[in-house]
Amino acid sequence: MVAPQNEAAGLVRLLPAELQGYRAQGKDEFFNRDNLFSLINGGAEVYRALNVQTVISRRYAQAAAPDILVDLFDMGSSADAFGAFHHDVREAAGAQVGHESEYQGGVLHFWKDRYFVSVVTLQENEQSRKAVLGIGQAIDRVIAQKGKKPDLLACLPAGWLQSHLHYFHGATLLDRHLDLGDSNPLGLSNETAGILTRYGSSKPAESELSLLLVRYRSELLAEKIYIGLGHGLLAGRDKDGMVERGKSRWSGAKRLGRDLILVLNATSAPAGLIKLEQAKSLCPGARP
Repeated sequence: MVAPQNEAAGLVRLLPAELQGYRAQGKDEFFNRDNLFSLINGGAEVYRALNVQTVISRRYAQAAAPDILVDLFDMGSSADAFGAFHHDVREAAGAQVGHESEYQGGVLHFWKDRYFVSVVTLQENEQSRKAVLGIGQAIDRVIAQKGKKPDLLACLPAGWLQSHLHYFHGATLLDRHLDLGDSNPLGLSNETAGILTRYGSSKPAESELSLLLVRYRSELLAEKIYIGLGHGLLAGRDKDGMVERGKSRWSGAKRLGRDLILVLNATSAPAGLIKLEQAKSLCPGARP
């Protein structure tokens, strides 16, 4: 793909031409949501679901050293760049690059402003590790703005697991981390924004509960979805909005303006209700 000249120039300027003896090799490749599958076989839908705009892919090489591959994604907004980074479970240490980062086994991922960046060496050794981090730091320095995390993070009560934090719009991404059935009971679309996280153990089977927040385009739509849950996913809920789903596993929901707050897999109704009320007290609610 040949990117529009202004988009190509904007992304090219973010990548160093050479660093620590590594130099760009071959022509840069550019991708958009329509042909991203040719770059990422099987994973492109993640970035498409987060409104990816343009991607630049570059290979760096030097004699007698493992190649390094860099893919830089313009996600269009810092919230969607955040989502691209947090799609995967992040349990490795940060690398002090970008707004948030992770380095593990020769792979550096980070996001900053509207960009999500992947820097990968094909074989990790001391030389290539330093080069991967150096390229990431060089990109970081060129991106002027840090970017803003999604507003919905303000709704999360303390104690949530950073490694199991996910941002999404439609059901495509949520379905990868949480099974709510095939009918899209939350009415998710590209016009919704959501946050999912866990509390307790990082292992799903041991996790005490999951907290899910969705912001809709209007209070009317949020209320419609909330009422619908009472006839489906949360059928039989009590006056506090809680219902037992599975043995000693409770779920429930609250609505605050345009925001719908759900707790899933709580070990008791009171535990779930406490988390719902905590989130409701923190959430900005129906801001325009």
